Amino acid sequence: RPLRDPHNAVCPDFWDAVFDGHRQALVNDGTAASEEAAVELLVARWKERNEQEKEAWDRDHPQNEEPQAQPRAPSPAVAEPGDGRNLPVPRTAVPKGPVFAPAAVGVPPPKSLDAPPSQHAQNKLKAGQYVQLWYFTPEGIQEATSTLYSGREEAVTLEREDSALVLSTNSGSKKAVDDEHLTWNQVSLARSTFLTWASTYRWPEDHTDMLARFWFNLDVHPLRAKEGGDRACVVYQARMRRLWHQSLDGPSPFDLSIIDDGILERIAQDL
Repeated sequence: RPLRDPHNAVCPDFWDAVFDGHRQALVNDGTAASEEAAVELLVARWKERNEQEKEAWDRDHPQNEEPQAQPRAPSPAVAEPGDGRNLPVPRTAVPKGPVFAPAAVGVPPPKSLDAPPSQHAQNKLKAGQYVQLWYFTPEGIQEATSTLYSGREEAVTLEREDSALVLSTNSGSKKAVDDEHLTWNQVSLARSTFLTWASTYRWPEDHTDMLARFWFNLDVHPLRAKEGGDRACVVYQARMRRLWHQSLDGPSPFDLSIIDDGILERIAQDL
């Protein structure tokens, strides 16, 4: 339910830099063929939502249709039969059809049907936040593919928070697996996809290089040759990568690529 009169709402400028990631997300997942088409789609969705909010507002505030305040209606005991002057005039619902972006005549289709990671994972990368590696495993990509082509996933929607319209995206997959419970093979397959998409969302090169060295140093660590070594490396990379993300916002960031053999050995002993 809108908190402010949506009749006075102004459509956001979707070319503004704050919407860069949302335009690119629509292009990346094939929803829009270009950034221009993405802006047109966002504007169309905003207008559709605004019209729905106007109707809801008018239903909840029928007195707004009266040019002046009307006197209090007489009690049923003294009201004249059939006198409906004090009743609000009902609005007639106007059927609405679906809202489409303008037809992109002459724009060729995407050159491949390769699915990106889920929109949830892309949003995490765009914000520079920790995201589970599972979304970049073959299983995670397959899940993103099935939702993308089945139409179950909306890449971007408009929601109201307090008094403002904000862009919102779907939440994470219920099938997602915590990093500690992946196999080392899944980690190895996921990391290259993760780094590719982190670069797509303009993560600093020194950060992506550090992550690449981190996984490589674990990949060649001698502990992997021992029984339970792979499991220990999986748990180590899960805990240390999460801790590294937390440290980036604090006073004590550290070099993730330096493997702490003592911690790694303790993890192996505890498993």
